[in-house]
Amino acid sequence: MIDQTEKRLKEGLEMIDRSEMEKPSEIELLQLVRETRRKQRKEAVAFICVALLLASIAVLGFATTPILLIFIYGIVTVATAVVFILLLRRKKGDRQNGRA
Repeated sequence: MIDQTEKRLKEGLEMIDRSEMEKPSEIELLQLVRETRRKQRKEAVAFICVALLLASIAVLGFATTPILLIFIYGIVTVATAVVFILLLRRKKGDRQNGRA
């Protein structure tokens, strides 16, 4: 199996060596870098717009939600996190004691 894989790898490398692909020029590389940066800027702007939209929706939601409901959500969130941490610690303790 290893010999066959090694043979295929060598054949593939020889094929790459024989290929007549040209290396990109410096100008082409610079143009590619510019295009990539332009795309990254567009993506960053889109990300910021979506993040601001979601944040404003959340703030609007909290502003119109009664304070008691926000308090209940907070308690449920904290309680869920505490239960999760306790379960993880118990499972970790079971593993250390050899009870898997």
